[in-house]
Amino acid sequence: MESEHQDLSAKKWVLVTGANSGIGEATVNQLAEGGWNVLAGVRREDKLDHFSGSPYADSITTFKLDVTDDRDIERIKQFVSFELAAELYAVVHNAGIFDLGPVVDKQKDRVSQVFDTNVFSIISLTRALLPSLKKLKGRVVLISSDGGLLNFASNTLYCMTKHAVEALGEGLAEELRHDGVSVSIIQPGNIATPIFEKAIEARKDEDTSSTTETEEYLSDNEAFMRSRGPHVVAEAVTRALTDEYPQLRYTVMELHEMRNLIAHNIDKLVAMNQSNDEPINPEEFTMIISYNLLQESEVFSALTKQFDGWWSKDKRRTKR
Repeated sequence: MESEHQDLSAKKWVLVTGANSGIGEATVNQLAEGGWNVLAGVRREDKLDHFSGSPYADSITTFKLDVTDDRDIERIKQFVSFELAAELYAVVHNAGIFDLGPVVDKQKDRVSQVFDTNVFSIISLTRALLPSLKKLKGRVVLISSDGGLLNFASNTLYCMTKHAVEALGEGLAEELRHDGVSVSIIQPGNIATPIFEKAIEARKDEDTSSTTETEEYLSDNEAFMRSRGPHVVAEAVTRALTDEYPQLRYTVMELHEMRNLIAHNIDKLVAMNQSNDEPINPEEFTMIISYNLLQESEVFSALTKQFDGWWSKDKRRTKR
């Protein structure tokens, strides 16, 4: 069932990090067009006029924000507290680094850089903005990836960080719900953005003997360059910010990506069950999957009767 929408955008402020390209830029423009006041966080000072030519420029305030720089985070904290009078309703954690190449090739500094940007900055920035988010019972949106649920050998480091984002999002949702702050995770599949080209250039600059896999990765992923544009992710972000009852996850994948994701994770669950010293039987395994798929359908009541009582109400997992 689709969530109902309400007019939450009027005069509300939202911060979008990594705003000068790709998903961030599309999100800033779509939110500004929709009536939001947008703080657009950009890492470099030479990007501060990036939205000056936007038709929605009057609704966009560009702010120098390197999410890994504690000084920038303190500045945005002070800006929100005093200039906005703690009236920031939402933050969209979009800033991120895509990484290519075998993880064994990565130097410690590179690993730290990717984790600092993709994961640790979410904690630091959310903490800095919590007073305003709690005051307004606002929203936190994390941009994850299908790499948070799968792993691709060509970009293991990136997938490691997105797995962490998935866990972080779930944890924040539990920690902040008592304060009325909603947390949502956006899970895009392949999206055509400049983040891919940036990763290629970074890979070429690395001092490694394993450079041929970059060209192989490119030849195997031409479909990536023909993927949908970032506007589809911006639409999901908008839903997460405006749904009356926001979901924990919003998935933005094409059908073939969704099929691959589901098959991969079912394979993983089957293998985990079979390797357990006390595996559940196939019938029960199938019933659990059916339960989660059908718990809101008309056959739900009939299906649950087949559990013979062991799946008691207090054991039911909240659908997310």
